[in-house]
Formats: sequence, structure tokens, C-alpha cells
Amino acid sequence: MPRYRPDVEARFWEKVKKSEECWEWQAHVNNKGYGHFRVSHPVRRMVFAHRYAWELLKGAIPDGLSVCHGCDNPRCVRPGSGHTFLGTHKENMQDSAAKLRINTTKLSADQIQEIRSLIRGHQTYGLTKELSEKFGVHRSTIRRAAKKIAFVRL
Repeated sequence: MPRYRPDVEARFWEKVKKSEECWEWQAHVNNKGYGHFRVSHPVRRMVFAHRYAWELLKGAIPDGLSVCHGCDNPRCVRPGSGHTFLGTHKENMQDSAAKLRINTTKLSADQIQEIRSLIRGHQTYGLTKELSEKFGVHRSTIRRAAKKIAFVRL
């Protein structure tokens, strides 16, 4: 783990608002709401604030692991305590799906069969929108189901 200079650490913590729950990043965030922080040692670069906080307080992040948000607050930089935890990308996606933060529903085999039977012999324009609303998925998912394109489950 790179050791950060004390003045950089102080600058980092000035941008964090601590409460009894989340420690929220108060500075720059990306389009998904995750905090960014500029460091210049060993090289000048932007780092995710939650990863930086983890390294400061918990140590190095092993290769292949992510710092995942258990609290579902992308601004949170609080390590541990149910707020952030280490996990693989797959574990992070499974956590997101379990909490319904992302739609990983790829339709069941029965649903795909139903879509195919409903579309068979019809123009898909208009019907695709209706079916996407019925099954709660995007229209492109309906089109892929109709074309027998494989779905990947996590």
C-alpha cells in the first residue's frame, strides 16, 4: 500500500462529513455519485474516495477485490461497520441485485417462451413496448428474447 503524506490525508478528511451512520464525501463526485480525490504521490492521479479511505484505515486492497458499499450510499467512505466491505466484482453485483439496485432479471425460461409465443407472427413494433412493461424489462431485452439471444445470469 502506498503511504500517503499527512498533509494529503488531512486534506482528504476535510472533505468528509462524519455522522453516526455514513461518512459522506462532500467534494467532487462522478456521474454515479462516487467521490473522487486527487493525490499526487507516488504519481498525480484521481482515486475513488471510498477506496482511499479504506487504504488509510484498513490497509491495502488485495488485487482483484473491490471496495463495495453495503450501505448503498456511493458518497460513503466509512470502512467496515456495514458501510464498505471488500469483495469480488461478482460479489458486488450479487449484492446490488439482492438489494434491487440493479436489474439483473434476465427473464425465466418460461417468460422467454411466453414472449416468443406472443410475438410469433406479429410485428414487434408496439408489441415490444407492451411486453417490456408487462415483464418489467427494457424493450431491448424483449427483442433479444424474441431473437433467441442467450441471457447470462450472475
